[in-house]
Amino acid sequence: MILNKFWLKKYIHNVVSQDACSKKQEPIREQPIDEFTYELECSSCEITYTDKSNAIKTVKHTEGKWEYGFDQKISFELKLYIKTLLASKQTINAYILKNRETVYGDVGYNQTDITYDA
Repeated sequence: MILNKFWLKKYIHNVVSQDACSKKQEPIREQPIDEFTYELECSSCEITYTDKSNAIKTVKHTEGKWEYGFDQKISFELKLYIKTLLASKQTINAYILKNRETVYGDVGYNQTDITYDA
């Protein structure tokens, strides 16, 4: 009888120990941050945009492609306004990208205005 109690206690201890140790905690996974980018092509343009801190900025861009990327999580509306500084007619291609894929874009003549709610 003493021997049976010993084995019964050992068996119960092993079962309880295995149950307690068998639950593994899942590692906490961080959600990937979506990368947003403004991208446009124009010649001699004035570009007004919402920056990383949700402030309105204006820059003058002289030639070719212009980009501005967000390297942090954002929760506000992205705004991009472009107008040409030239007297002649000019095509402006403007895009908002999410993870390198175009989510919104526009082609304008002499000016264009796009927004995207991130």
